[in-house]
Amino acid sequence: MKLTIPRGVLDEIRKGMGKVISSRTTIALHQHIKIEAQANGLKALGTDGESALLFECDIDDTSAVPGMCLLPLKQLSAVPGGARDPVTITTDGDTKVTVAVTRKDTTDRIHFRVPPVGDFPADPFEDGLKFKAQAEGAAVLIGHALGCADSMANRYSLNCLALERDRIVATNGRKLYAANSFAFPWRSKQAKLVPASKAFRCKAIVEAGELSVAASASAVYFRFGDRWTLKLPVVDGHFPDWERVVPKKAKTSIEFTEEDAKLLMDRLPALPGADEDNAPIELAADGSVRLVAYDEHREHEALDLPDATVTGKKTHTSINRTYLLDGLKMGFRKFELVGPDRPIVARNDTMLFLFMPLGGVEDEHPDPERKEKEEMASDSKNQTPENGSVDMDAVLGMLAGVKDQAKQLSSAVAEAEKALKSCAGDMRKKERLVKSTLSSLKELKELAV
Repeated sequence: MKLTIPRGVLDEIRKGMGKVISSRTTIALHQHIKIEAQANGLKALGTDGESALLFECDIDDTSAVPGMCLLPLKQLSAVPGGARDPVTITTDGDTKVTVAVTRKDTTDRIHFRVPPVGDFPADPFEDGLKFKAQAEGAAVLIGHALGCADSMANRYSLNCLALERDRIVATNGRKLYAANSFAFPWRSKQAKLVPASKAFRCKAIVEAGELSVAASASAVYFRFGDRWTLKLPVVDGHFPDWERVVPKKAKTSIEFTEEDAKLLMDRLPALPGADEDNAPIELAADGSVRLVAYDEHREHEALDLPDATVTGKKTHTSINRTYLLDGLKMGFRKFELVGPDRPIVARNDTMLFLFMPLGGVEDEHPDPERKEKEEMASDSKNQTPENGSVDMDAVLGMLAGVKDQAKQLSSAVAEAEKALKSCAGDMRKKERLVKSTLSSLKELKELAV
């Protein structure tokens, strides 16, 4: 095999495949990508054993020799040169590959020893798939959803994206995102769960062209233009009944101006406490909006937004500033508050975003100096507790948890009753043995007389 491509194309392949193939994988074949040279183009395939990513493009190389080889993904970052420098890939047998980069009058060569290409997993992309075009900007909405999934979760499939017929939903139990601008190619009302792939965050992939989607019984396929195709397996699991926790009516609404949003996105990450757990910040709405941040020494900094519009009841709560920033970056400017244990909601005709506050309502308006004096004077047992995230899963799973505890208590009571009955039986046996022994002693005494 022999193929010459611009180094920029090789770099695009490396970055895209890196979103599917984990750098921590210990499976040798999954550390490689398969390159196939064709008469007028190339194909590149990467897989982690479940998800797969296919790259295709036309190449003007009249000297190309069709064939296939494997390349170690991680080591491709060491290939030198600029984006336009030609890179020639040649094979020597089944396990030796040379990558040569020509720059001006010099040529740099890197030699790789790789597994046989025949050992690589078979092409996982099915023939005859019917792709359905999605609305413009759909890939961006999936990127928003990806930011709300929990890649480390193993409960309620929170590490997945839920694909319903016309919308996508994702949640990590503390924030949730839903968008309804989709037309997925299936009729079932039941959502298909797919892994929250980092491929949706790769600029080279999502900007390759408009998104279209196809599905089989076991996988969902996402095609970006005519360059990238992503295969994600359908995952068995239970997604939370998320619609139950979406408030229908707001008690307080806050609407930020564009200038407010720009100021918040610029200032919030730099305010005190940004590095603490949950990045807490106090939010007060009383005709105007005030945000107060504290550091570990209770030093504070306030941010007043007099141009923000507040309607409804006065409120004061604590929130995770990163969630507020997420909403602002998605384009939301209006946020609805219901109560200290209910989600804060932002919505429009296309998207829904909600997140849980960190703490309850306190003063109608924060006064950092007064609060500091009160905390210093108060007894330690009456001090305000540290901010902790109110988990939406706790709301969703509360009844199930109580039921499990009731079952455990009932089982413990039954075991205790059984033990008591056993003890009572043992006591009766011992009582009869004592009586028999006393009787025998009495008889012995009479015989001795």
